[in-house]
Order: sequence, then C-alpha cells, then structure tokens
Amino acid sequence: MKRTIEEQKQIMFSMMKKLNPDFKPLNEMMSKIPGDTDNTEGQTSDCEILRASIIAEMDAINLYEQFAAKANSEELKKLLLDIAKEEKTHVGEFQSCLLKLDTEQKKESKSGEKEVEDTEDTEEKSEEIKEGNAFSGAANKAKEDGKDTFEFAGKTYNVK
Repeated sequence: MKRTIEEQKQIMFSMMKKLNPDFKPLNEMMSKIPGDTDNTEGQTSDCEILRASIIAEMDAINLYEQFAAKANSEELKKLLLDIAKEEKTHVGEFQSCLLKLDTEQKKESKSGEKEVEDTEDTEEKSEEIKEGNAFSGAANKAKEDGKDTFEFAGKTYNVK
C-alpha cells in the first residue's frame, strides 16, 4: 500500500513521540534550506534545488540512523537502517547530477578528494619515517656498543 507523504509524516511523528516524549516537530529538527525553494518563476537554479535536496537527504539519513539506535525492535532497526541506506543512494544521485551541472563544484570536489589522499599519504610517510628512525636508532646503538650485529623487527642485521 502506497502512503501519501502526509501519512508517512504522521507515522514518523508518532514513532518519534514514542521514542522520545520531548520530541520536537521535524521542521524544528531539520536543516533550514537556504534560499527560496518555493519560488516557481525560474529564479531557483537547478543547482540550488539539488543542494537543498542533498541537505534534506542527509537530514533523513541522520534521522533514520538515530531512530535505529534508539529502537527496541530488531525488525524496526533493520527497516530504519535500510531506509537510511536508500537515502544515501539518493544523495549519490543528486550529487552526480549536481557535478554534471556545476563544473566548479566538480573541480572543487576533486580538489577535496586530492587533499584527503595527500593527508593519508602524509600519515603513511610519517609511519615510515618513525619506523626508519627506529631502525637507525637500533643500528646506531649497536655501533656505539661495539657490536657487529643488531636485531630489529625479528631480523638480524650487520652493523656497518
């Protein structure tokens, strides 16, 4: 049976009230969408609509995941997490469309991805440096102690 949006809202509202008697209406919980999305005279760009849609989907993901964390019934938890997963797909759909329409957004998203990769590379190099410093430290200590060999990470090495 297909429910109207209003019926779905009422069901979710009653569920939320059961989970938390101090529950606030959705319009007080959700992000405020910037701009005038009710403007039907063509002044709201497709990119603005897509961004507002992404915000709404992200709110929905957070909401369903929070409900799932509070739900007692495993069946309800599973349902809410499944719906949250569907919302993540919607985010991907809207984002894909946005990146096709907004070339600057696409360029900056790629820049952001590169910055994250660079941060990860820096962390990996930092670990390599620490390991290299430990190896050098062990080699120098053996040399200072007049030893011909030293052990590091379960292997034996000759002192040069």
